[in-house]
Amino acid sequence: MHLTNYSLNKNSPKYVNGADAFSRGSKRCLKVIWEDLANEGVNVEELKDKIIQLTQKYLTGMFPFLKYYYHATFPKSKGKCFHVIGLDILIDD
Repeated sequence: MHLTNYSLNKNSPKYVNGADAFSRGSKRCLKVIWEDLANEGVNVEELKDKIIQLTQKYLTGMFPFLKYYYHATFPKSKGKCFHVIGLDILIDD
């Protein structure tokens, strides 16, 4: 079983239940996070570009390994399967 941060945090006494996805509760939509960062002086467009570049470089580097393991696992398959990839990106100063 995979537990997300939300799966764990929703049971915490510090969890703040928001009225909706646009609230400032413990679980917020990405739009609210971008707005909060912009309000703190972060160049959000530059940050988004850096995240895209990081993701592209990661996938470019991983492609040979993913292709190898895909063909090793499904040698007769013609593209009827996919691999889910998630990235956690720490944003600091």
